[in-house]
Amino acid sequence: MVFESIKQSRLLYYLQYVNYHFRVVLTTVTFIGVVFHEFAHKKFCQRYHIPVSKVVYFQFDTPAGYVNHAKPKYYRAMFFIAIAPFLINSTLAYGVFYTLAVYHRFFTAPSLTWPPSPGLIIFGLMVWFGVSLSLHAFPSRQDASEVWSHTKAAWTRNPFVLLGVPVIALIVLLNKFKIIGIDFLYTAALVVGAYMATQALPV
Repeated sequence: MVFESIKQSRLLYYLQYVNYHFRVVLTTVTFIGVVFHEFAHKKFCQRYHIPVSKVVYFQFDTPAGYVNHAKPKYYRAMFFIAIAPFLINSTLAYGVFYTLAVYHRFFTAPSLTWPPSPGLIIFGLMVWFGVSLSLHAFPSRQDASEVWSHTKAAWTRNPFVLLGVPVIALIVLLNKFKIIGIDFLYTAALVVGAYMATQALPV
């Protein structure tokens, strides 16, 4: 029993180690998604007139980006500031995937050649842009932690906060499941959804 526990602990440590370094490389490659993630936070802060003291759109550090802002007075503002990246990045990513799906349905996709053709370069950049956006749509660990603590503190004063609990709980769970690649599954779901939506278009 003790040896099994040790083996499980080592396996978990190994998975966390590999996942961390994989995420560092992935975040660097998909940096544009981080930029839009932080931009979404900032825009919603401005939308609710929340003062912003500092914005780092991307850095080679942990976290890869962040927005320092004053504490929102109202729960609604905090809620939408927290989920802003999910709304913005998901919408933009879906738009990119839908555009690619429409192009693939009505036109011939650019073939793999070397040197790459201008069409192939544009196609590849759009794929990279869409994937980068969707991979960074989920709130960060800090976002999830803050919004959950605010929710627990606010629901006793405002029962309507309970209506947002399922969304907040989902955000926290999605963040925890990143270690098993839930963000990749979400990206695949957006791609499939965009592709299926184009099938209803007349040829």
